[in-house]
Amino acid sequence: MKGLTIITFLFLSLFTQAQTYSSVVSDKDIYQFINWHLRSQRTFPKKSFLKRKAISHKITPWYKGGLEEILSSEKEFILGYNFDPSQIFNEHDSLFMLQQFAGIKDSIWQRKFNFSYLVNKSKTQVRYLYDYKLPLFSVDGQYVLIQSGFYCGSLCGQWDLCIYKKVGKRKWKLFEEIYSMAI
Repeated sequence: MKGLTIITFLFLSLFTQAQTYSSVVSDKDIYQFINWHLRSQRTFPKKSFLKRKAISHKITPWYKGGLEEILSSEKEFILGYNFDPSQIFNEHDSLFMLQQFAGIKDSIWQRKFNFSYLVNKSKTQVRYLYDYKLPLFSVDGQYVLIQSGFYCGSLCGQWDLCIYKKVGKRKWKLFEEIYSMAI
């Protein structure tokens, strides 16, 4: 009986670790996308050791009102960008993304990404720092909505809200840049 209890505990602990960040999407899907995204982006500084990137240990939160506005096809997206999400996401996708938002379970990255290291920016000063919101996937997993940021100083940075389309098992292609802001 004791052996069965231990096996059950181990199985449940493995199962619960599979969804650390979202009750809807697996950690594997989240990490595969962000690892791909990090590999596909330029590295700053260009001569950084092993091209490792500093990632903020905090997950940047989505805001429900902003997410609903992004997914709404009734009006133009904020900041005057012409974007009609109904051309990409159907009603099921939008509801699924809102479910992912509601199912966010953690606000701290629990493990590092490939070729990166996690940084607590309140304890460590770094010149170049990336941050991510949790990627939100379409129902079929073929599209992902992601907002990412890059800090390079007090008046230096770039923030992007983009949609990527899956083009291979672990490959994505930029499908739509909703906005990109740099200072």
